[in-house]
Amino acid sequence: MGVELRDISCLFGRTPAVRDISLSVPEGEFLALVGPSGAGKTTLLRIIAGLQPGYTGHVAIGTRDVTQVPARQRNIGFVFQNYALFRHMSVADNVAFGLKVRPYRRRPNRAAIAARVSELLELVQVGALAKRYPAQLSGGQRQRVALARALATEPELLLLDEPFGALDPLVRKEIRTWLRGLHDRLGLTSILVTHDQDEALEVADRIAVLRDGRLEQIGTPAMLEDAPATPFVHRFLGETVGFQAMSQAGSLRLEGAWRSVGATLPPAPPGAGSVLLSVRPYAVGLAQTQPGQEGARVLGVQRSGAFLRYRIAPSEALEAEAVTLLVPASLPALSPGSLCALDLSAARLFPSADDPMPQKAGRAVSAVDA
Repeated sequence: MGVELRDISCLFGRTPAVRDISLSVPEGEFLALVGPSGAGKTTLLRIIAGLQPGYTGHVAIGTRDVTQVPARQRNIGFVFQNYALFRHMSVADNVAFGLKVRPYRRRPNRAAIAARVSELLELVQVGALAKRYPAQLSGGQRQRVALARALATEPELLLLDEPFGALDPLVRKEIRTWLRGLHDRLGLTSILVTHDQDEALEVADRIAVLRDGRLEQIGTPAMLEDAPATPFVHRFLGETVGFQAMSQAGSLRLEGAWRSVGATLPPAPPGAGSVLLSVRPYAVGLAQTQPGQEGARVLGVQRSGAFLRYRIAPSEALEAEAVTLLVPASLPALSPGSLCALDLSAARLFPSADDPMPQKAGRAVSAVDA
């Protein structure tokens, strides 16, 4: 079943947690909700689940308006960050719980429940652990059991609230790849809350970026990378380097300490005014300057896997305006102290007024800053 949210708002006291959000999740889609802490991701997920009181707007699952429907009647599977397994129950009993507490007329018999539990434990690849207790499982195993329990009642919708947050990086990658495969096999509609951009980019069909309770942009990973609506969206989905520039009379020039540095720039936007150039560190081209040409100074070079990590700055500012760029190690290396020209033609352009976090020219910004 798909999900339709219309004009959803929610206050915590007088503080808006979610502000007038409308979006549609088609049946079978995997949507990720991302954003910094306090963006409203979990609140929005709880509203969909029917666990968050006091919101306004409308929620529909499939063709059914569930705005006033209690959580237990929405037929939703919910996986929490802390797994929420019952410690005193075995793995099998945890998975069976949702079926056993159904009203008598809708409750399967014991044999049907046992068969369903066995089927799900095999599906999530923990069939041999049915008699163990949560304390006897690894984090990854507990997460699989939590997913099996969420799927036991054959929900129309699967909601996941940072389900991999407690796992180490290697296990996280393994589990999220497996989860995406499970989603595809079962034809689920899934909504994932995560603060991990790589996680969202890897598993989701579309990503909704939230900030301060508002929906900044929603689209496929490729769409958000190719056409970010705001500087915040661009830098939240990966590290960026920002340069202030001025657009005037159809031309673009860098401002501040970088003004004298030789650089290839994108075409100027229409009109005049201050512009932010936002570019990935690996998308900036570096080249040795020609004799007599102004350039940025190479402060240091360090090998980083398949890349060389360059620390560069405009000559007159040096460390105060330094940025870090990544260049394929297969290209000829520039030595510390040498001058280089920049190719910023891959930069995204934004009016500076659109930037919710104004930055000095040349400042590198990542999602941590956001």
